[in-house]
Amino acid sequence: EPGFVPPNLPQCLADWADTLSDFDSAINNIIAATVVCNTNRGWFGEVLYQQGGAPFLGSKKISPFHNDRVCAGGLMGGVKNLAATTADLLSAAFSCFADNQACGQAIASSIQNLVDAGITLIAVGGLCPPIGANPPFNSNKKVWRFIQRTVKSAKYID
Repeated sequence: EPGFVPPNLPQCLADWADTLSDFDSAINNIIAATVVCNTNRGWFGEVLYQQGGAPFLGSKKISPFHNDRVCAGGLMGGVKNLAATTADLLSAAFSCFADNQACGQAIASSIQNLVDAGITLIAVGGLCPPIGANPPFNSNKKVWRFIQRTVKSAKYID
């Protein structure tokens, strides 16, 4: 329509910029995870490779072939960023066209926070010390982040 001006032009532009940024991040996460998850095609068995010039027989389940935490974290990062893209688009609907999509935006934000909590749990799995050892500070920090993201997600669901 000629002469149409969005109700909140600065926020409209910010929402579209956030949408593009989050979508780009999602695609980059998925591409990076695809490389990590598919190195040498297969998770089982052992393979002979060179390490420091010497032949080495190693399991395909571990680096340099696969890293299950990095693989899962990358894929979940892509899902988190796709949820953020959805929330940004729903925010743009309101900012640019005065179409209230608050319910959908809350659901997308809740999904984003739940997936982020899952990413935090994946990261904690690599930091946890053996049973009976003193836990490192980083592990506690990640556990508190998980709690924070879970509570924040519950806030959006309510």
